[in-house]
Amino acid sequence: MNTVKILTLALMPIIFSVAGLRAEEVSLWQLTQLHKAGQQAYYKSDYPTVLEKWEQGLKLARQGKHQGAISMFISNLGVVYTNLSQDSKALDYLKQALVIHQEIGDKRAKAANLTNIGTVYSKLGQYNQALDSYQQALAIHQELGDKRGVCADLTNIGVVSYNLGQYNQGLESSQQALAIAKKIGDKRGIEYNLTNIGLVYSKLGQYNPGLESSQQALAIAKEISDKRGIRNNLTNIGSVYSNLGQYPKALDYFKQALAIAKEIGDKRGVGENLTNIGSVYSNLGQYPKALDYFKQALAIAKEIGDKRGIGNNLTNIGVVYENFGEYQKAKEAFQESMAIHIAIGSGELWKTQRGLASAEAKLNQFDAAIKHYEQTIDNIEKICGQITKEHKTSFMQDKLIIYDKLIALLQSLHQKQPEKGYDRSAIEIFERKQGRVFFE
Repeated sequence: MNTVKILTLALMPIIFSVAGLRAEEVSLWQLTQLHKAGQQAYYKSDYPTVLEKWEQGLKLARQGKHQGAISMFISNLGVVYTNLSQDSKALDYLKQALVIHQEIGDKRAKAANLTNIGTVYSKLGQYNQALDSYQQALAIHQELGDKRGVCADLTNIGVVSYNLGQYNQGLESSQQALAIAKKIGDKRGIEYNLTNIGLVYSKLGQYNPGLESSQQALAIAKEISDKRGIRNNLTNIGSVYSNLGQYPKALDYFKQALAIAKEIGDKRGVGENLTNIGSVYSNLGQYPKALDYFKQALAIAKEIGDKRGIGNNLTNIGVVYENFGEYQKAKEAFQESMAIHIAIGSGELWKTQRGLASAEAKLNQFDAAIKHYEQTIDNIEKICGQITKEHKTSFMQDKLIIYDKLIALLQSLHQKQPEKGYDRSAIEIFERKQGRVFFE
């Protein structure tokens, strides 16, 4: 059984501009210089310098009791802490800034903060709260005619939709955002949305267009010196090669991405690429090595509160234990993972249910195995039902085997207990499979 690989989505935060601040001339000049220095460092992922400059700016703004500048620096620092995977701290900063923006009636700043708060919720796996924040921000940005803000919100709504398994909605939102980014000449927005479009195509099993989008995004990230974007797309290109069975190539991309993630202090990126390296070793049958990488990744996911990462790594650990023949341990890992995926509404739930069913079948817990295989198929068909017809076949191509496994289990049980009606159940599952093959 395949492990879960981690694809890296590009969430699009909004960094406030210093434009529009009102202060004494000297203070304004100092605030502007500190803001610009921090912004330049931010786009190079030089977070220690960003923190130094913006914390200086915050101190100066507080000395001058300059509410607009205070809220700007607090909010921007929140974005930095998000990128450093310090999500609780980020949320605290962003909520402080939101209060100030509401008090001073700054709609533009309020919308930007709602966007950034949504980004933190998304990273924490709290997708409904994220979607609510993004939709509030989108309404304000549309009211203000702020195309850059609209682009960011559509980008991020696409990310949340992807994480919820709503791939059609994810693709549509990302394509809308890409069109706006191209219209306003926002290279970073173009990069982010090409990244996300590439991921949706890969998730739908359309690896060639997925690879093409990721390579275009990588080229732009290199052009604008966006180290985080370079890391994201190296990870995603590696995932495509892994899906295509080109494991040495995949491993090379993942290791490049891991090195950059460590360089820029991106703990989430470190964890994601440890997971992906573990997946390659698992696919190569090197299970002890894979288990070591998954455990390292799990520790990081727990440290930063990444629920999705915790769930995915528990699934992968379950796969390794199953290959070791330690079926009870595998079952326990899958059960823990399933509880997390249900709690966050993850579109990856079916993978964990499939693993749990397989482990239970090997433990001769046949009723539980049948139940979880059926739940797996129900969830796959639910996702497939939201996908346009042109993408259904590629999405289903690596999932039809799950129907076959349940049919084989039911047929074997029928031979032992023909009076139980397992043969009728097997025929029903076969008919469902045929419906997926032909999409009648």
